Amino acid sequence: METTNQIEKALEKKVNAEIEEIVEQFTNACKALGKKYGARCFQDFEFKDRDKEQKITTLREHDVKGILIKSVKQKYAEHMLKKKSEELIAKLDLI
Repeated sequence: METTNQIEKALEKKVNAEIEEIVEQFTNACKALGKKYGARCFQDFEFKDRDKEQKITTLREHDVKGILIKSVKQKYAEHMLKKKSEELIAKLDLI
């Protein structure tokens, strides 16, 4: 049914927009810290990956946003879509 597919796509757009807004708020808060205290926000990342330490010296803001959006989508998008679908169905009183 075409309508069902359109509804799912619309919900996916809402999920993506919500995730992008969360990431935007976070990166804006980081930029504000940098402006206030005079430091660069997205440099000197250190992390441990499979018992091997890695370091990234500097990332551009759009790279950080892309990484965060991709990561959050992988972790939460499916669950968010399911929850939003359940809420819509409940509102429509279909179940």
